[in-house]
Amino acid sequence: MPTTRPIPVALIGLGGVGKAILTQLLSPSLSSKFTLVLIANSRQSLSLPLPASPLTPTNYAPILEQHGQPLDLSSVISVLSGHPDAPGIFIDSTGSESIPAMYSQILKMGINIVTPNKKATSSSDELYQSIVGASWPNGGLMYGESTVGAGLPILSTLKDLVETGDEIEKIEGVFSGTLSYIFNEFSKVEGGDVKFSEVVKIAKDKGYTVSLPSSQWSTKG
Repeated sequence: MPTTRPIPVALIGLGGVGKAILTQLLSPSLSSKFTLVLIANSRQSLSLPLPASPLTPTNYAPILEQHGQPLDLSSVISVLSGHPDAPGIFIDSTGSESIPAMYSQILKMGINIVTPNKKATSSSDELYQSIVGASWPNGGLMYGESTVGAGLPILSTLKDLVETGDEIEKIEGVFSGTLSYIFNEFSKVEGGDVKFSEVVKIAKDKGYTVSLPSSQWSTKG
């Protein structure tokens, strides 16, 4: 059997969700399947692997601060497209509006996209259609399940239903993971006297309410 090489991955965005993704990518179960070739926050990017100590979920922040270079999204894309094991995966874990604007360009280069960023599929129809047109079979793969229902196969199920003749009459739900957590904690079945402000503070402390303003992101080149 042919040997399967690890897939190169670049991770942009190291907030609450990004940190969790980084931890998973560095775990033994996934590190043998994926090669993390770059990480970046809103200011700096860091190419990997490092010549010295390996990157871990606890040391990445000071290493990025010390050795990172100014973020240039075009260079990030070049790292993936030029990798010997390309095509790779571009993970956008930011809240940026400017990065999704480049999705169609990224997909056309054969790079696959994984993202919890909702801006690509909830802003203009023009942007959405450009992304759809650049996706497989014309370019890389991009699925939107991670932006709806916390990864549950809601979109693919709805698509199958519509394409087989069913009509969607109504969709109901709490369309915010943060609000869903807050409501569930504030109004538990067994009752309680917790203050709403305390629940919101806990959600903030857990990183559920943190969102990086898109103005802090730049796309050079």
